Amino acid sequence: MVCFILIAMTDWVDGWLARKTNAHTAWGQLLDPLADKVVLLAAFAWFCYSGNISAWFTIFYFAREIAQTILRIVSFAADKHAQVPTLFSSKLKTAGSYVYGIVLFLEQLFMMRLSGSMSFWLHTFLEVFIILLSYIGLIKPLIHRWHWNLGKK
Repeated sequence: MVCFILIAMTDWVDGWLARKTNAHTAWGQLLDPLADKVVLLAAFAWFCYSGNISAWFTIFYFAREIAQTILRIVSFAADKHAQVPTLFSSKLKTAGSYVYGIVLFLEQLFMMRLSGSMSFWLHTFLEVFIILLSYIGLIKPLIHRWHWNLGKK
């Protein structure tokens, strides 16, 4: 759990420093989200395996992250100098995912769960919130591109 919290904190500090010093690179914009995905996918796979989160959440989360990674890599391969900006909704999704991961680790570490219905509603809320943000961040650029392409014809 300590490693997970340190990773979340260093991810935030890294992003803050990059914005503060205007140190953005195409490689950084490819690799930073990829590192987040590896950490979060591993954590959520473990929590799904151990029965702490729902399978539907894990499936939808994995599907989105894999699709997003493929899109980023294809875009990067087409133009290595182009930077793919990360949408605010995607940053919020990552932050929410780290918060949810910390909640799950704390529950396991202290073997604490809220009462049955309270735990169910908290987990369901966080999972739905994260999935909605995930797919908004994935679909919004595709809709924007589709509208832009229609305007060119």
